Amino acid sequence: TDEDLSLNDLLTKSGRGEQEGPIVEGIDVLLKGADALSLTNMDQLASKYGITVEDDGIHLGAGWTQDNDSSNTYTFQGSDGTPSLTMEANLSSDDDLLKVTVQNVENGNA
Repeated sequence: TDEDLSLNDLLTKSGRGEQEGPIVEGIDVLLKGADALSLTNMDQLASKYGITVEDDGIHLGAGWTQDNDSSNTYTFQGSDGTPSLTMEANLSSDDDLLKVTVQNVENGNA
C-alpha cells in the first residue's frame, strides 16, 4: 500500500505528462491501509469495517472518525486484529449521491 497516495493525485497526476501510472478517472472513494488490497467485496467492507453503500450515499459505522486536516478523509482505528483503514472521498464529485455519513454510536447520532 502507498500511505502517501491521495485521491487528488490519482485524479490529476497519475499517468499524465511525465507522471508514472495509469490515467485514472471517475473515482469517488479511495481506501488505503495495510488491509486495503485484501478487501474484495461489499459484505467484507460492511462486516469488517462498517462501510455500507446505499442509494443515499456511503455510511460509516462505529470506529470511523473524520480527520482534522481534511474534511474528505476518514480513518478507521482497528481493534481486535482489524488493521486501520483510511478512506478519502471525492466530495467535489459531480455525483450528488456521494455523501459520507459517520455514525457517532457513543452519542446515538446517525
